[in-house]
Amino acid sequence: MAVEESADYLNGLEKLRLGRLDLWAMLDVGVVSLARRLEMPPPRVAWVMDTLDVSFACNRQVDDALIARLDGAIAAMRADGSMARFDLR
Repeated sequence: MAVEESADYLNGLEKLRLGRLDLWAMLDVGVVSLARRLEMPPPRVAWVMDTLDVSFACNRQVDDALIARLDGAIAAMRADGSMARFDLR
């Protein structure tokens, strides 16, 4: 198997579309929405090696109550399934 690097996700998706790659190892953050913008189906996930948490960073001036509301909103979206529309796995 030959190994070939892609400079970015756009390049990697293009190589998949053209059949120049058989397997692409990458983080999947944003790939589904990028594929949609390119009017191509999202890549098929063959193997999930690991999962990781995604974080939001707020500056120190953000009120603790606002952060608590944000945490609550994210928890509610996970509970009702609406988080799925963001194509996050």
